[in-house]
Amino acid sequence: MITLLCTDITVDKEDILRIYANRWDIEVVFKVSKGLLNLNKEFKAVSFDMIISHISIVFTRHMILEYIKKNTRRHQILNKKPVLVL
Repeated sequence: MITLLCTDITVDKEDILRIYANRWDIEVVFKVSKGLLNLNKEFKAVSFDMIISHISIVFTRHMILEYIKKNTRRHQILNKKPVLVL
């Protein structure tokens, strides 16, 4: 059983669950960012713009690494040398 609290009593139960489900995906992204990408350890920002810039760089780095990993696997499956080995 899951219990969710909402301060707006006019919101329907289905809407609360839908919003929570959408929010959960965001929480997973932040957990991965903090844990695997060291988002919270490698940089201490003092302004909102610096935070946004850093997050953009971290996610761009993540996308590049995933792209490289995907293409490296594809080349290994085809018994060819990988383009880039990490």
